[in-house]
Amino acid sequence: MEALMRHTQHVLFVTFHREDANSTVESGKLRETTSFFLVAYFFPGCEKDGSKLPAKMVRDGYSTCFRTEGTAHLERSIIDCFSETGEWLPDLCCGTRQLSLAAAERQVSHSSPQ
Repeated sequence: MEALMRHTQHVLFVTFHREDANSTVESGKLRETTSFFLVAYFFPGCEKDGSKLPAKMVRDGYSTCFRTEGTAHLERSIIDCFSETGEWLPDLCCGTRQLSLAAAERQVSHSSPQ
């Protein structure tokens, strides 16, 4: 977090809780259902004390704790929270999951006439 704070004053600690995590694995330990991430907002001047976001960068109704049924629901929630048709997309690529691409595809399908 300190490394990010050297570049932007806008960093959040986010938790993702999945109900289905490790539900089929018997390890003899507690199930690991929560992942932790840092969300950093970058824009011109973001490193300055007292800087403010230039615009709203998430949708209403979300908090720093995402509670979901499983991976697919989690991905849909992230895309919905951090993307707005015609405005902004999340810049994420977690291993084999390319949420930026999924968000872009979702925007195209939502902006196409039905």
